[in-house]
Amino acid sequence: MFDFNDGKGLVPAHQHPNGGGWVADTASVAVSVYVGPQAQVWGHARVWGKALVYDQARVWGKALVYDQARVYDQARVYDQAQVSGEARVYDQAQVYGRARVRDQAKVYGEAKVSGYAWVYYRAQVYGEAKVSGYARVRDHALVSGYARVYGEAQVWGKARVYDESQVFGHARVYDEAQVSGLTLVCGEAQVYGEAKVSGEAQVYGEAKVWGQAQVSDQAAVYGKALVWDQARVSGQAQVSDQAQVWGYAQVWGRARVSGLDRVSGLSKMAGGSAHLEPPAASISPATEIWEEQVCSQVLTEGDIPTSVLRAKVDLGEARVRRVLQAWPYGQVLKRKLIHKGGATVLVWYWEDQ
Repeated sequence: MFDFNDGKGLVPAHQHPNGGGWVADTASVAVSVYVGPQAQVWGHARVWGKALVYDQARVWGKALVYDQARVYDQARVYDQAQVSGEARVYDQAQVYGRARVRDQAKVYGEAKVSGYAWVYYRAQVYGEAKVSGYARVRDHALVSGYARVYGEAQVWGKARVYDESQVFGHARVYDEAQVSGLTLVCGEAQVYGEAKVSGEAQVYGEAKVWGQAQVSDQAAVYGKALVWDQARVSGQAQVSDQAQVWGYAQVWGRARVSGLDRVSGLSKMAGGSAHLEPPAASISPATEIWEEQVCSQVLTEGDIPTSVLRAKVDLGEARVRRVLQAWPYGQVLKRKLIHKGGATVLVWYWEDQ
């Protein structure tokens, strides 16, 4: 008889012949398994193959531990969780619910894997990270710190999710991408390549960030927006709808890029009032939009008659006036045409009277 401290008091049990650990008579542990003298297996748990359960590890409920898996230190595996292959669960880690840890995966520290989540191949979950729901973490991916991966999110390749970041919904983080800080990647968003999302940034909806692009600070990329190459989106900038930012372009401050806007090349867009209007506007290579500017559109030189160009200018000014909350005292709104790279860029800007 032995008390497993599960509230059921003394129950029929025996010491396992290979290691001397206590095993409840209701549990099934093969002779080939090693159960260390301080380890315990009870409930309807099953352990077989060449699995090792040792130190102060505990396995109970309807959990399965098999093949060459190891559960040790003060690790816990319970409910209907499974640990198999050459997987390792150690330190104070917990695997429970219907979660699976298999192949050469590792769960350690104070990490928790629960629900229907899977951690497999050579993936690692550690620190105080949590993987739950129907999430999948695989390949050489690392989830650490206080990170959360849940819902039906997937992290794979050599991707890293760490700090207090969250990846959830149907989001995907893969290749060598990194998600860190207090970031949120959710919905059906994808972050991949060598892209980085950090700070308090958010990537959601069906947005995609890839290549060597970076989204940081409190920036947001959402809708069906695309950010790639070595583009940078930072500050409180927002890229939304079907907008695209690529090349070496930089969008920061409180800039807004939306609709079908395009920002590319060496473009820079910054400041509290910067907008791209109307939809389908573009910023071409080497164009800079600074804080005092309001909006910009690209008109291909030679393709637009003068009368149509004037009409577009008038429409642009009307849009600018609707965007403005108030006129700054002592300043007027002006426009300027810049000819560059085969395009005519209409720039709205503030100028002192």
